[in-house]
Amino acid sequence: MQQNSQKRPMIIRAIITASLLFAGIAQAEPSGLTKALLKVLPEDALSKQPVPNIPEGAVRTTNPLIVEPLGQFKDIALMVYRQNPNKPEVVSDDFIRGVASNEDAKKYASGEKIIAYLPTVKILPCAQGCSGEDYEEAANAFKNQFNTFANPKHESNKNFKPRGEFVVQVSTYKRRSFLERRLPLGEDAFGVSFALEGKLVTLTMGSGNEGTVDEVAQSLASKLMFDLIQTVGLGIRPWFVQPAKEVQSETAKVVVTALDGVSTGLSKLGYAMGGEYVAPLGPEHSALLPAMDGILPNEVLPVDKKTDSLAFGYF
Repeated sequence: MQQNSQKRPMIIRAIITASLLFAGIAQAEPSGLTKALLKVLPEDALSKQPVPNIPEGAVRTTNPLIVEPLGQFKDIALMVYRQNPNKPEVVSDDFIRGVASNEDAKKYASGEKIIAYLPTVKILPCAQGCSGEDYEEAANAFKNQFNTFANPKHESNKNFKPRGEFVVQVSTYKRRSFLERRLPLGEDAFGVSFALEGKLVTLTMGSGNEGTVDEVAQSLASKLMFDLIQTVGLGIRPWFVQPAKEVQSETAKVVVTALDGVSTGLSKLGYAMGGEYVAPLGPEHSALLPAMDGILPNEVLPVDKKTDSLAFGYF
């Protein structure tokens, strides 16, 4: 009986992924690291994570299609939020179940029924180094790709409607020189920071030896929007707001610690490692507010310093 309850978070992830594929949104295969953490965390760490507090005016979803499969983990896995127009919101139970009647399927195909409301992104430049035509190309690649999901004129997205705004700030922008690309040395990289769960969340993606920063920005936008739909859109707490220190599993601690060492070494060689973290959300980040979840700085499970998040290695 205990074994079944431990697998419930995996069940809802499978449901959501199937639903997204049903809706015509492609999802990249998770990395080996992600698969390893997905296997470890539900079994021996998830139940030991702290339960998010619920500040005044905040709520959690009560949709039984989302809550019931989470079983005993619902208090840990459900996000805390204040309803507001910037929050992605899945409004289709068919989407959550991954199935629809023939009649409803026709309505989705025609665009008569919608799946979700999604915010459009507003992108702010980093403090320095984010200027010029090359930077604008990368920033526009991110912005245009992210906003494609909320564009009802796009043929594959007729079931998604724009609503509200999601503000991000570029945290990493690296375009290799001609010589670095010829060697090849290091990689191009693009990252963004935003406010969620009262924290500053930063996600970074590297290109590998062959890719370009424009391609990275586009891929990061797709991955982030997909993750926001399947977590925030459903009222589920995203992985990337959870500090790695919340992992109480000894097995998972070994994985995270080992990867931290690898990250330090690779970053010295010009690779975009260690760029997935949470940090305190201070007055200097006021341009990122209001957050899509409506949570104010340090209201929910506050952090006191920059720390790797459970998205570590995911991107």
